[in-house]
Amino acid sequence: MRFQSGDIRIAAVRAAAPGLSIILAGHTHHANAARLVGSDDGADGAFVGTCLKSDGWGSAIDPGRVTSYIEAVRAR
Repeated sequence: MRFQSGDIRIAAVRAAAPGLSIILAGHTHHANAARLVGSDDGADGAFVGTCLKSDGWGSAIDPGRVTSYIEAVRAR
């Protein structure tokens, strides 16, 4: 696995506070959700918003985007 800055931060928090849930406060999207949230080394959850909207920030949530995000997280 190639680590990126988000992975290193998650690993650092996990090492500093074992047993504590890690919830990401944004910046996950369909392309990184499986790695940052869905992997064994990833966070336990995330606040998700813009990537689920049909036309970006301020638009309606698209149920298809929600489904594909959840599938990405579960794909592990």
